[in-house]
Amino acid sequence: MELLLLFFLLSVGISFICSVLESVLLSINMSYVAVLEKERPSVGKLLRLQKENINKSIASILILNTIANTLGAAAVGAQASEVFGNDAVVVVSVVLTFAILFLSEIIPKTIGAIYWKQLAPLAAYFIRIFIWMTYPIILTTLAVTNKISKGKDDAHTLTKEELLESMLMSEDEGVIDEKESDVIENMLNLDNIKVSEVLTPRSVVFALDENMSVKEVIAKEDAIFK
Repeated sequence: MELLLLFFLLSVGISFICSVLESVLLSINMSYVAVLEKERPSVGKLLRLQKENINKSIASILILNTIANTLGAAAVGAQASEVFGNDAVVVVSVVLTFAILFLSEIIPKTIGAIYWKQLAPLAAYFIRIFIWMTYPIILTTLAVTNKISKGKDDAHTLTKEELLESMLMSEDEGVIDEKESDVIENMLNLDNIKVSEVLTPRSVVFALDENMSVKEVIAKEDAIFK
């Protein structure tokens, strides 16, 4: 009975960790990595390496996850047969299937997607260990995945449209204010604007006394800043 519980917990536990790591890794963006490199250089560089070699990182996680699920299911089934008899194998297999579905897939991937910033530094070290453990198998899988991803280096490049949408979402979420958002949006749209569209008509141009302070200008010409 003890071995049955042990194999069950190991299978679900290892799969749980793998699912969290996979979700965290896929949620991390390169702008976060750039910031982390300044705050925590060693972790930031490690994460950058793992993101730039994401085929290797994902392969290590999926290899361990598959091994845990496959061997775990076999071990749990064998122990269930020994402890409860052959009739119990089906019941135990169903329980294990739902446990893996909820405890090792849905819940951990949700956690990873929501708390990826908090988990990213720790995940980097776990992924490095996973890569070391599975490196011989990774070399085999990379021979296939590298052919699939060949010529797709720009797949994760952020386009101007995506950057604009990201900036607008940041404004909606309160990360940046409206004026900052407008400045960034206008800068990104400069190549679509003609000089004639931004010229100020001579009739509305006015001059300020060069001896006036900024405070005086604000007080006298407050309409400028509205």
